[in-house]
Amino acid sequence: AQKVTVGGMIESKTVKYTKTGKTMAFISLEDLVGTVEVIIWPGDYEKNVQWIEEDSKVFIQGRVSVEEEKDAKLICEKIIPFSQIPKKLWIKFTSKEEYASHEQELLGALHDSDGADRVAIYVASTKEVKTLAPSYNVHADRELYDRLVGMYGEENVKII
Repeated sequence: AQKVTVGGMIESKTVKYTKTGKTMAFISLEDLVGTVEVIIWPGDYEKNVQWIEEDSKVFIQGRVSVEEEKDAKLICEKIIPFSQIPKKLWIKFTSKEEYASHEQELLGALHDSDGADRVAIYVASTKEVKTLAPSYNVHADRELYDRLVGMYGEENVKII
C-alpha cells in the first residue's frame, strides 16, 4: 500500500469501540484541496488521543486503503501535531562583518532558549545562509522573537 503524509485540520471525529472494548476513531482531515477519511486503530488511538480533537492541526502519516466503488481512506500510522514540527528562526545581517561583530551577543541571546527549532543566519551582501549547529537550537517562541527584534529590528528576524 502507498504511504503518504497529509496535513490539515481535524474536521470531525467519530469514536467507535472494537469487540474487545478498545477505542478507535474515524476522522475527517481537511486540507486546502479537500477532505480525507482517516481510520485510527486502537493502538494508534491510545498513543495519540491528545491530538485527536476537532480543530486540531496535525500531520498524519499512513497507508492508503483503496476499495472499488469507495473513496480512498487513510489508515493512520503516526500523528504529529503542527506544534511539534520544528520551525526555523532566520536572522538577517547586511554583511559578514556585521554578523561577526554581533556573533557573541547573538549566541548569548540564543543560549537561554532551548528547543528543537533551528537557527539560520542570512548574510544579505553575499546571499549566504549559515545554519547554526543543533547545539544552538532554540524554542522559537514570542519571547525570543521579541528579544531578537529588539536587538536587530523586525525586518531582520523571521520564524518560518
